[in-house]
Amino acid sequence: MFLRTSVLALAALALTATGCDFEEFDGPYDGEPVMEFNQLTGPAGPYGVAVSEGSGTLSLRTNLIGPQMGSATTLSFSVVDGTTAVEGTHYALPNGTDYTLPANSSFASIDIEILDGSLDEGESRVLRLELEGASDGSIGAAENFDDFTVTIVGD
Repeated sequence: MFLRTSVLALAALALTATGCDFEEFDGPYDGEPVMEFNQLTGPAGPYGVAVSEGSGTLSLRTNLIGPQMGSATTLSFSVVDGTTAVEGTHYALPNGTDYTLPANSSFASIDIEILDGSLDEGESRVLRLELEGASDGSIGAAENFDDFTVTIVGD
């Protein structure tokens, strides 16, 4: 009985001595406003999606981290290195590389039209995007969540 009580006491001491140390929440976010890609869960990973060619318009949601803006804000993104998809053949950007965060909103969408007929079955092309923020500097791009990959797959 003594041994069992001693083991339980040591286990309880070990559990209380090795507890997690969480930072205390200080209130609302007060850093520079930034945009991030909305995290998706799927086979292409948390910041990527696979779509079939010819699947129509894909709207990628972006999230504002920080206070909402009182007026609409024009933001931009770019197509970056590592992209193997060709604009006009595999995809189209109906709004170019600009998109709008509506006034008093925390969400905006980037539209990509996924074109049809250029890939063989099982063949794929990659479109890599990176957020840039607002040209006036009022909103930046979240450092760790500013890139997204769209994999276009032939069917």
